[in-house]
Amino acid sequence: MGTTGLRLRAAAFALSCAVATPAGAQTVEVVVDGTAAGKPLNPVWSYFGYDEVNNTTLPDSKDLLKAITQMMDAQVRVRSHFLLNSTSGAEGLKWGATNVYTEMADGTPVYDWTVMDQIMDAVTQTGARPYAEIAFMPQALTRSTGTYRNSRFDTLDGGLFYPPKADAWSRWGALIGAWAEHTKARYPDAASTWIWELWNEPNIDYWHGTAAEYHELYDYTEQALHGALPTVPLGGPETAGVGADFLNAFLKHCDSEQNYASGKTGTRLDFISFHAKGGVDISGDHVRMNLGNQLAQHLSGFQVVASSAKFKKAPIVLGEADPDGCGACSSPPANAYRSMAAYGVYELAMMKHSQTLADQAGVTLQGVTT
Repeated sequence: MGTTGLRLRAAAFALSCAVATPAGAQTVEVVVDGTAAGKPLNPVWSYFGYDEVNNTTLPDSKDLLKAITQMMDAQVRVRSHFLLNSTSGAEGLKWGATNVYTEMADGTPVYDWTVMDQIMDAVTQTGARPYAEIAFMPQALTRSTGTYRNSRFDTLDGGLFYPPKADAWSRWGALIGAWAEHTKARYPDAASTWIWELWNEPNIDYWHGTAAEYHELYDYTEQALHGALPTVPLGGPETAGVGADFLNAFLKHCDSEQNYASGKTGTRLDFISFHAKGGVDISGDHVRMNLGNQLAQHLSGFQVVASSAKFKKAPIVLGEADPDGCGACSSPPANAYRSMAAYGVYELAMMKHSQTLADQAGVTLQGVTT
């Protein structure tokens, strides 16, 4: 193909190309209207996440976060698991802890923000800001009477994934309120720059409770967080694979059901979050990444939100959106895409198509977490 001409017009520009066809070279003119109003892209790409929260303070991690913030005009958001975990054994895959909450023998709460501050300082000092995941359950509060830490890094059976015990719901709320008050005092811009969400994938074994118990946890969390930081956004439910039934029930609860904490009707919900992955496998001699499967899940989630009269206009954050589902799991050959340029190309295509699907569904896509 060779370019033979370029003409600028008042309302358009045209590119003429010689195209080889079976019948010989033909001239094709492509006309692009340069004055048509376009829609600016929302910078959904500035959201990042990972499992092992304590690694945030490592020099390499801070260097990486700083590099990411320097290359982006949009505010970088950082999400990680385990921010409220109690200490239990050595660090490892899919594990972390801050030990912010313990209790004295008489049940008096003890708050220790030492490790939490190290993590949040590391994030904020790079120019990024937390997409703060409020999870998981401290050992002193969990309903579980079994082992606190999961038995394997890829097994969701630990006590950290349970609701509070029967007499601990108010103490959970007090913990969230204390965290919010501490955050407000230590980080002056937290009220205007941080965003918060509750839990991770409560529609699968990250939550060994009922949907109603998640609603109750959300109500106590919302009341406590906004009691200290009334302007910060709080979202949920961060479901796995959209989880349409769970997501629909959660939106209904926030819209019209009785609030467990206040006794009033409904609960404040500032944004809606769910997860959706694509899937990878080996096809012949190459890795195949299933973009179509991921986009179908995104559209399904968008349609759930669009069907809610109350929350149709609420921003949507895809809290996890990658080709495969388990960043800390084993590395079969199909996961080789992670060290290839194809990973970035996939993510760019996924984000652009996701924005188009959100527009078609009439909803607002705010962020896509990789």
